[in-house]
This record gives sequence, C-alpha cells and structure tokens, in this order.
Amino acid sequence: MFVERASEALASGENPFDTWVPELELGFPQFLYYQHLPHLAVVALHRALLGSVDLVTLFNALRYLLLVTFPLTVLWSLRRMGLPTVAACVAAGAASLVSASHRYGFEYDSYVWRGFGMYTQLWAVHLSFLAVASFHSLILRGRGHALAILTFSALALSHLLYAYMAAITLGVVFVVTLVGRDRATIRVAIRSAAIVAGAVAVITSYMWVPFLVVPGYINESYGSPYIRPTFYDSFGAPTILGWLVSGQLLDAGRVPMFTLLCAVGIAAAIRLRSRLALTFVALFAVWLVLYFGRPTLGPLLDLLPLHRSLLVHRFIGGVHLAAIPLVGIGAAWLWSLLERRPLARTTALAVLAIVLLIPAMRERWTYYTFNNEWLGDTRAALAADTDARDLIARVRELGGGRVYAGMRNNWGESLGFGLPFRGVKLYNLFAFERAPSLAPPYRGASVPSDVIWDFREGVAADYDLFGVRFVIAPRGLQVAPFLTTVAQTVRYVLYEAPTSGYVEYVGVAGRVAIPTQADLLARDRAWFADYPASRTYLRYDYPARAAGAEPTATPPCPSGLVTYVRAQPSRFDVVASCPAAAALAFKIAYHPNWVVRVDGAQTETFMLSPGILAVAMPPGRHFVTAEYLSTPAKAPLLVLGALAVLAVLAVAWRPAFASPAPRRRALVAWAARVAARRALAETDAVIVSFAIVAAVFLLLAPFTPRIAANRGLGFDGESYALAVASLREHGAVAVSAPFAYRIAPAVLVALSGLDPRAGYQLLDVVASLASGPLLFLLLRHYRASVPLALLAVAWWAVLPFGLRLTLYYPALPDAVGFALLLAILLTAVRGRLVLCAVALAVGALSRESLLALIPFTALLWYRDGPRRAALRMTLVGAPALVGFAATHLFPLVPVLAGGPSLLEFVRFHVDLVVSDTYGGLWRYLLAAPLSLGLFVALPFFAPRASAAFLRREPAWAYLVAATLFLALVGGRDDDRLVYGLVPALAVLGFAVVLPAAAWRSWPRLLILTLLHLVAIRFLVPLGPDTPSWFDYAVGWMSPPRLVNAALQGILAFSLAALVTLLPLGRPRLGRALGDRTLRT
Repeated sequence: MFVERASEALASGENPFDTWVPELELGFPQFLYYQHLPHLAVVALHRALLGSVDLVTLFNALRYLLLVTFPLTVLWSLRRMGLPTVAACVAAGAASLVSASHRYGFEYDSYVWRGFGMYTQLWAVHLSFLAVASFHSLILRGRGHALAILTFSALALSHLLYAYMAAITLGVVFVVTLVGRDRATIRVAIRSAAIVAGAVAVITSYMWVPFLVVPGYINESYGSPYIRPTFYDSFGAPTILGWLVSGQLLDAGRVPMFTLLCAVGIAAAIRLRSRLALTFVALFAVWLVLYFGRPTLGPLLDLLPLHRSLLVHRFIGGVHLAAIPLVGIGAAWLWSLLERRPLARTTALAVLAIVLLIPAMRERWTYYTFNNEWLGDTRAALAADTDARDLIARVRELGGGRVYAGMRNNWGESLGFGLPFRGVKLYNLFAFERAPSLAPPYRGASVPSDVIWDFREGVAADYDLFGVRFVIAPRGLQVAPFLTTVAQTVRYVLYEAPTSGYVEYVGVAGRVAIPTQADLLARDRAWFADYPASRTYLRYDYPARAAGAEPTATPPCPSGLVTYVRAQPSRFDVVASCPAAAALAFKIAYHPNWVVRVDGAQTETFMLSPGILAVAMPPGRHFVTAEYLSTPAKAPLLVLGALAVLAVLAVAWRPAFASPAPRRRALVAWAARVAARRALAETDAVIVSFAIVAAVFLLLAPFTPRIAANRGLGFDGESYALAVASLREHGAVAVSAPFAYRIAPAVLVALSGLDPRAGYQLLDVVASLASGPLLFLLLRHYRASVPLALLAVAWWAVLPFGLRLTLYYPALPDAVGFALLLAILLTAVRGRLVLCAVALAVGALSRESLLALIPFTALLWYRDGPRRAALRMTLVGAPALVGFAATHLFPLVPVLAGGPSLLEFVRFHVDLVVSDTYGGLWRYLLAAPLSLGLFVALPFFAPRASAAFLRREPAWAYLVAATLFLALVGGRDDDRLVYGLVPALAVLGFAVVLPAAAWRSWPRLLILTLLHLVAIRFLVPLGPDTPSWFDYAVGWMSPPRLVNAALQGILAFSLAALVTLLPLGRPRLGRALGDRTLRT
C-alpha cells in the first residue's frame, strides 16, 4: 500500500517523500516519520521499466532477491572485515538458517508470508552488515569513507530502528578496534568517524530534521493499554537467557547446533585473543544486555536517547548481528584443529554436514513448506471469495466514508475467508484494496489511533465521529438497528450507517492544554465515554502547558450544511454553509501540515478531540480546501542531501584520503584512452547527440503525465486543434488570432490524417529529436569541443520547457518553433542562404516571433560590408515577410473576430511587469534562471570573455536583447518565452566560457550538471490537472511555490559559484586533452 501510495503521489504531482496515506487510522503522513527508501526504490524501478511490470510484482521480486542474496551480503561483509574464508562462508550459510520462533530478528520468519512480512527490515539486515563492514574497514585502514557514508545513510533511510542499533554497534566496533592503538591512529579514526557522521547527518537531514520539528504527531504508544508492554520493555534477563541456553534464539524447533557453535566462537575468540573476533564477542554481550530491557536494566534504559519510542524487543536483531559471525568463527576454529589431519578433516566435514546442516535445513524446509501451503490456501480463498471484493468495490464506488468489518476482539476475527489457520481477515483486505477503513490499527502511528480500539459498534455517534459509513458483516450477525442494508451476498451483508461523512459542523465545549501524549490519551478516553450524550468536542492546544486565548467554546450549527465534498488522498474540496460562526471538523487525524483555505484565504487549523482536524469558519457559504502539504524544510534538505551524496561520489572518484600516486596512474591511463579515441568522427558525435535526446525522452516519459485540460489538448492546444479541424473542413471553424496565422504546423498535421493531439505530438517529438543535433552543430561551429557540445545538448534536453513540455503538452508546437530557431541560426552562421530563407519562411508561419531573426542575419554578415549584409538580409528575409503578409491578408482559415488588439495586448503585459502586478516583475526576472538553470550562470563565471564575445559578435547580443524584449511583451508565459535564449547561452557557456576556464575539470562539470538539475527543479512532480500546470510554470505558480523555487535556484547558483573555486581534479584537464584530442 505504501509503495502504491508513493507511486500515486509521484504521478499526481505530490511529494512522494512526504505524502498523506488516508487508508489507515484516520490517515497519517507515513513517510514523514517512517523509513521510505525501500518503498521508493520499488517506485523508481517501476518508472525505470516504463511501467511494463506492475508494482506488486516488482515488490515481490525485490523481496525475493533480498532474501536469497542475504548470505552473499554476509559473506562479502565478513571477508571485507578480515574474517577467514571458512568462518565467513559458514556464517553466510547460517545467516539464512537462523530460527528464532518469530521474535522479529534476522530469521526469515520476519519476512515471509507465515511470519511478519517486514519488508523494510529485510533491507536493514543487508545494510547493517554492509555498514559495520565498511565502518570497520574505514577505522582500520583509513579508506572507504564513501562506502561507509552511503551504506549508513541508506540504512537510516531504510529502517530507523536498525540505524539506531547500527549507531550503537559502530560505537562498540570503534572502541574495540582502537583499544591499545597509538594516539595518531586514534586521531585519524576519530576524524574519519566524524566525517562519516557529519556526512550521514547532512544526507539524511531531510528525514530527521522534519521528524524533530514536528515530533508530537506520531503516536509513541509507550504505556498505551493497547500495546503489549514487552514491545517497549522486552522480556528480562531470566527469560532471554533461558531462550539462549535452550537454543530458542538461534535454533528454535531443532537441535541447537548454531547456539553451540556460537558458544565455541566466543570461547575461541577469548582463547585466540583475535581483535576482530573479540569485537563480535563485545557486540554479542552489549546487545544481549540491551535486549534484557527494562525488567533487568530498569531506569538505566532511560539513558538511551529516544528511550520512550524504542521497541526494545527488536534488539534481538543486534544479538543476531553478532551471533552470526560468531557461529562462523566457532566452525572455523574447529576446522583449524583438524588442519594437519586430512582424513579427519574430511570425516569431520561429513559429520558437520549431517549434524549441523541437515537438522537446520529440515526445520527450515518444514517451515517454508507450511509457508507455501498457507500462502496457496490464502490465495485460493481470496480468489474464491468474490463477494468480499465485490462489496469492497461497491464501497469504493459509493465513497463518502470509511468501511468497518469488525476488530480483533469481536466478530471481525471470524471473517477469515474460511482458512483453517489464523491468517488474513476481511479488514486486512481493505488496505490492499486502498479502501479507507476503521480497522485494528496497522501501525498505530496516528495520534487518534489508540481511541479506535474503543469504537462501540452499537452507538450511532461513534460511526459519525469516525466517519464510518459502511459495515460489511457476516450474514446472520445481529447488528445495530440504525444500520440499513445496502447489498447482500451469500456470505456478507453490506450496511450503511447514518453519518455526516468526512466533514461536519460541530460544537466545541471548551479549550484544553495537553502537554504530553499520555495526557492526550487519558483526556481522549474520558471525553470519548461522554461523547454520545454531549455530541460536542474539545479543542486541544497540543503540545502546550496552557490553553490559548478566546474563544474557548463555539456552539454547534444545527442548520449548517455541507453540500459538496470531494475527498482525494491528500486533499478535500468542500462547500459548506452556516448562518453563524462555527467549527468545521474534518474526520482525519490532525497534523500541522494540513493547510486549509476558506475562499482562497489560509485559515488557522487546530486539533479537536480525539485528535482530528478542524478550522473556525465565519458565517455564510464558503468554498473550503484542505490539503496536506509537505513540511517546508523537506524539499531544501532533500536537495542538500542529494548534493551531499554527489559530493561524496565526486570525492570518492577523486579520493582526497588516498595517495596521489594511484591518481596519477589513473590520469595517465585515462589520457591514453582519450588519445586512442581521437578519431571520433563528427557524424558519430551527431548520432550521439541524437541518442542523448532520445535517452532523456525515455527517462522523462514515466515521470511526466499528459495535460488533462480540454480533453488532453490544453489551453493553446485547443486553438491549434481547431486550426487543423478548419483546414480539414475547408474553413468551417473560425480560429482566434494568432493561432490562425501559425498555419505551417497545422497544415502538416491536417495532411497527416492523424488526430490533432497525436499529430502535433509526433511533429514535436521529431522536432525535439532534431534539435539536439542542430544545437550540437551550432556549438561545433563556434569551436566547442565534442564533449562540451554533447554536454550542452544534455543540459538542454533536461530543461523543464523542452522535452518534458513536449511530453506533457502534446498539442503545443513549441518544439517545432525551437527546432526552426536552431535551423535558422545554424544555416545563417554557416552562410547557407537558401536553407536559411526556407527555414525562416516556415518559421514565420509557425511562430511569428522568429521574424525577429531577420536583423540577426544582417548583424551576422555586417563585416562583409553594409551593402552585402543588407542584400543577404533581404534575400533571406523577403520570403518570410511575404508569407507572413499573405497569411494575414488571405488567411487559410477563418479568423475569429474580437479580442484585444496587438497594442492593447503588449501594453497590458508590459504593465504587469512594470507595476509588478501579481509579482509580474519578479516572475519576469526569475523566469530565465529557474527555467534555464546554469545556462544563465555560465556566462557570469567569465564576464569579461562573455562581454568580449558579444562585442565581437553583435548578432548574438541582439538575439539576447530581442528574446528578453519578446518575453516582456509576449504574455505571462515568461519561462516559455525566454526559452529562446538557449542557443545564445549555450554558445556563451560551452564555446566561450568553459573552453577558456582555468578551473574547468570533469569532476566540476559533473557537479555543475547536477546543480543544473537542481536549479531547474528536474523531475519536479507535475500533475495532469490545471492547478498542477500553473504551479509548474514560473509565470503562474503561487507566491509560496515561487519563493521556494527561487530559494532552490539561489542555492544551486551559489554552490555552482563555489564549485568553480574548489580544488577538484587537475585544472583545465578537459582543455589540455579534450580540445586537441576529441575535436575532429
């Protein structure tokens, strides 16, 4: 469900790193507080495969892959730490054979169907071994910072509890590894550990900083009467030591051979005094003691950070992390005793296989056999019970509330699909089918989740409180009399409860300060007992020591009406009216990230008992939107973390902690390879530029939906489609200006016979694929090296109003106009007059703004003399001007009368900028930096060289000025209009600035490329609806979003300037080798 919700969020333009999950426990922002990398990995793989494999299949395939490769992870990790081959191999084999009778440890019971299915822990056990191995190697050898940083960061984003445990584990490893070392070694190790800790903190900051900023809205559950106390307190030393001695921690249900080998490993480590072996002994002792928990440690356990949220019973994972290598060490020590006796060793090997492996394999085989049988039985039972799925589908179709099918402590347990074992219940199916429900809390994460256990199915007020509209019950069950039958099947009856739905006007009896979650639960339970009689709520100031100012109470609104509710996963649209001021309650879990707007104005939210969302409404009829928005700090910190990862990779590629000799050898080898490829042909490079564009198309496709407005045509696209229809129907349809005059693309689409939407998109795709080679050839004309020209093509391909616009806005022929712009510029600079005239004539009939290129040709050829330049300009521009005049005097399609004149249009949009109406001035100024990224920045990194080029080539200075002027007068689509700056900025940046830059090196160019992606908000979620499009474009996005985009751009530009000063790689490496060896 979490994977599907993340995929859905990405497709709809939400932030998949922080989105609302409405199906469970009145809703909860799952990924704000919960590990998410394993879920997003499935989504990323799904997108990478272009959706060819469904999410469920990928999820199961990835789980299977992690299960079968766990021994390989253990083997690699232990060998990297220096454990002998025999010990590492035995430990790897034991890793997948551990049996602990469902105690949430490393045993496979934790991951498979018969067990708990803990997907994120499956990632965590892999990453725990990798993190320990990489950190041990770093401390011991002083190398491998990048691996340690990345593995621990991945662990922190994959499983918070195991990351917490890994921090303790690494502390023990650090101490034991450095005992007795000299001070210099210890200082180096401390520095390395500090680097790792700092880098991990930065990379994962987008996860833990918001967690700490809004900590009180995840249910701690500590002390809750609904949670087993052993989850937080564990079981105590006598119980756990009894399990250890009897083999229940490693060999449950079989001969305790792994337990014995673990004991032998401990004895061998003490006897041999091996530092590595003693490290695992120390880890085993530390984790065993911590696993004892509160019954043994008492208040000492409170010394651990975040002790109230720790599931101490899960510390068995730390015991297994240490025990698995000790099993290998014990086996290796016994093996070494027979080293000089080959016959005895062979005999011992056979005995070991029989005594050790056969019982373990038999026990595991039996377990997995039952697992497969139960899984098959469950699959068959679910397939046979079509009634359940039909009723759930009916519930989803009707909507308007949650569905209830009992609890664990009542008749809900009987709805088990006829399975003879305790397996899937009907209420479990709701989550899989994505039906919002009131069911036994899945994780108990939301603040009101504990109160769900007190739901009284015979009290009508409780149904209204929790928004329960439907009940699915077995036939023959006596239900409350207020439930009415909606549908009946052979097995079930679907009932409907009288409820006001998700949104309701309510009365507030008072305002109370709640300092802690324990106080909140106590207050909720007391209030809940009286709720059916009072039908009023309490307003909570939480967490707070004192209640806020007036009003403390508001009366109910009996005549209040909620006439329209549209419920989406993270948004509600509501039309509500009440003659007096009143409180409007949303029956979802309260969280401060919910933003409510009343008639467009943001309104303060507050918490009502039992932890639901509410706002104070003024009298009258209002349109209300409630939307869950990601924590503001999340996106900037995510960008910071991504940049930190890139920095780590860059440093790893050019290691700062290694000897310079290997770098020199690598540099020589790289230079030799470059020299061997110096014969790269220009035609080959053109093909490569084409391939870059095609690859970016494939990358963008799964992340880019299609615009939904006007049947997928969009806004301007509808007018372009009308032009095609008019041509096909011989002028039967009138088209508004200027679309009636942009007739060239419409003619091609009309002749193709394709649907206008498909025809324009095909035309745009062809134009986009051609634009890459055209831009490459233009840069090569100005002597940009092949690698730099190809890099410029890649920078252009990812721009938000380039290929992505082609995919998103099929009927908008902007790509055709850009391809014609490049064609005109290329043919002009090469002196191909006829081709230039043809391209300009077609351009005038596609985008009239291309007529501004006629003076460009005159300035370009001015050095040949004024007369010759004027003659060439006339020859090139005349066909375009004639065609433009002809289409206006004798239009091919009827032109719709009315609308503002050109002068009125220009005056209006200039006034928007000059008067800064709707932020017009800021939008105009920010359009180029936010939509073109570091293309804008590169000329400013060498301002003198850029200015000298523009003085030497006035045609390009004119092009920049003309494009900015057209963007000023051309309307509010500033980012689309400044897109024409790309050729000029590419020539300045990649043919003028970079070839002469003393700081240029490929590591820097890589980092600048990544910062370019940050600046342009690459792959920012884009939804198909109109608000999503407006929030995507700089000219239309809301002011808060514009501010966030500007801050992100400032960060990227600042870091880019800093990168030019960093000592990464050899200065001018690309110039020294690339310009002479890669240029054809």
